[in-house]
Amino acid sequence: MQRVSKYFDDLSFGEYIRKLRISKAISCLKSSNYSLSKIGYLTGFSNQSHFKRIFKKNMGTKSSDYRKSVVKERETI
Repeated sequence: MQRVSKYFDDLSFGEYIRKLRISKAISCLKSSNYSLSKIGYLTGFSNQSHFKRIFKKNMGTKSSDYRKSVVKERETI
């Protein structure tokens, strides 16, 4: 049985860190025009492929599609 700290929302340390990185990436997608590669690098992912895979796993959508929806939201406001 794996022991999980109460400080990590019942996630392993690695999962918790990836969750924080995805949260920071979402912030970057909403507030910057950086490329997806640059955002992956800035948020600590080893490469763009790793960033895209983890983003989709956590968010249920591709990072590029997420960015398009954010841009579309900004245009309607």
